[in-house]
Amino acid sequence: MEKPAAYQSTTDLKFPNVRLHLRDLIAKDNHSPSYAMAQSAVLYGLIPERALKEIAAVKPFDMCLCMASAGEIIAEYMKTLPQKGDFPSFSYDHVLSSLTRAAKSHLKSKTAHNSLSAGMNLPNHDCCRFAPILFDLMLQQLLRYPGLD
Repeated sequence: MEKPAAYQSTTDLKFPNVRLHLRDLIAKDNHSPSYAMAQSAVLYGLIPERALKEIAAVKPFDMCLCMASAGEIIAEYMKTLPQKGDFPSFSYDHVLSSLTRAAKSHLKSKTAHNSLSAGMNLPNHDCCRFAPILFDLMLQQLLRYPGLD
């Protein structure tokens, strides 16, 4: 039974087909999480194909690999947006920090109910399993802003 809208958290996942697509790229096609995320971003029209190799080659610094890839996808996506004067402005840092909060919240809600992964947190989780979830959360964040849909 689906939760009423008032009880749905911001970490609810909304794009099951996108997550399945990413899982297939990672598991069946044996792609890295960053390549699978970049390829999906191209497929779903978030970034141009010319950005695929650059994003797939991203190296994590203070973030995990899939989070670093999401950051690069967001940055590339925002470069392609037309400047619309009638929409409120937003920044890369704002979108990335919103995504980071949503990812941490999602991990916290899932690990609270699963004692096997109680030590899991954003910097040291399994990117292969988390990349599809993160992509879903990233899409939700991008769709929160007028003019991005």
